[in-house]
Order: sequence, then C-alpha cells, then structure tokens
Amino acid sequence: MRRSFRMLKKVSAAVVLGAVVATASFASPMGPVRPQMGRWGVEVEASADDRDMESENTTASQAEAQNVNVLGRISYGLTDRFEVSARLGMADLDVDHTAGAAFARGNQFSGGSEFAWGAALGAILYDAGTWNIAGQGNYLAHSGHQSNTTAELDYSEWNLGAQLQGKWDMFVPYVGVKYSDASLEQNNATSLGVAGDFESADNVGVYGGAGWDFNPNWGGYVEGRFIDETSFGGGIRYTF
Repeated sequence: MRRSFRMLKKVSAAVVLGAVVATASFASPMGPVRPQMGRWGVEVEASADDRDMESENTTASQAEAQNVNVLGRISYGLTDRFEVSARLGMADLDVDHTAGAAFARGNQFSGGSEFAWGAALGAILYDAGTWNIAGQGNYLAHSGHQSNTTAELDYSEWNLGAQLQGKWDMFVPYVGVKYSDASLEQNNATSLGVAGDFESADNVGVYGGAGWDFNPNWGGYVEGRFIDETSFGGGIRYTF
C-alpha cells in the first residue's frame, strides 16, 4: 500500500513537471521559495498589478494594463532544493491607451474576467543556514477578454527572478531582482485604437516580501513588485 502511494506521488509529480516544461515561461506573485522533498502544497494566491505597455509598431503608442488575479496553485517538492508548480484561476484585465495618436488616446478596454493558467519553477541555489539565495521563473496567461465589441485581447507574462531569503523561526523575509516581459495581443480588431500588439515598456524590476509559518502545515506571504510593474499580492498555503 505504501509502495503504491509513493508511486502515485511520483507519477503525479511527473504530470505537474510535464505541465511546467510544456508551458514554461508566464507570471503572478513571485513568493518565497521553500521546497520540501516529497511534499505537496496547495495555495490560494491573489494579486493586482499595473504595467506600462508600448506598441510593437511604435513606442509613441503606449497603454497601461491592469490585472487582478485570483489563482489556485499546486506545488510539489522534487527535492529539498527544487519545486515545481502549476496555477489555475481567473484574471480580470483592463487596458487604458495613455499615449499615441489623438484618435486612439484615451481608449479604454474593460475585458472582464477570464480563465488563467500558468506554471512555475523554484530552486534554492545556495543555503547558508539562516539565509539562502533562491531563483525562480513563472508564467501566467489569460485570453479571450472581450469588451462591448467583437474586439478581443490576450495577455501573457513571464518572470525570472533571483532573491535573497532570511530564515528566522517562522519568519521568511525576502528581496529580489527580476527580468520580466508581458504582451497584449489584439484579435479581431484594433481594440486599443491602433493596429498591432503591445509589449512591456520596462523589463527589469525589484520585489520584496515576507513569508511566515503559522504551524508545520499552514503558511502565507505578502509581496510587492516595482519598476517594471507596480503590484501587490500574497497567498495562503497548506502543505501535506
């Protein structure tokens, strides 16, 4: 029975890892990196972010993308240093065209909530006991956002980050630097008043937050991300 259970855990982990590899690279909160070998984590995350975008055709055409995400996350510790995760949930997208041609400037797109999915990898790169250096990459995508027209937008975003983490009893503060990119793809019409897709205006950012453990099974974290985006988020996690 125990052997069958261990096999089931390994097969399930392989499925999660396959999903990560197949989709790897889009993003949501970075969060603390705390893998535990052979253990699963189930988490609820929420975040709100504001990111400046520019047209791929001309940097004079700019927009502001605002996302609100509510996601479920399942993670598995392949070792005490490496963890894989998959995310599913809902994302709300609003876009304001802030600069560009006079006829397009001021256009607003309110796309409502759509299904979101993503994946993440986290690893402890160096462990010094009371502190460590961790790296992570994550990806988040949501598509099919429609306003009151046939116009449609797809949004995707990815992050690669390196962070310094402290470890003091139940408290895990962390700060990091990341490289990120995001894209807005217009389908069916020029939703933002100009043709072509939009991409991130800034790619390098910083982030910081704090995680804590309520007990051996329950934990949580809060976080802020800045420069490439302005974002705040957090999550509650159960490990078993």
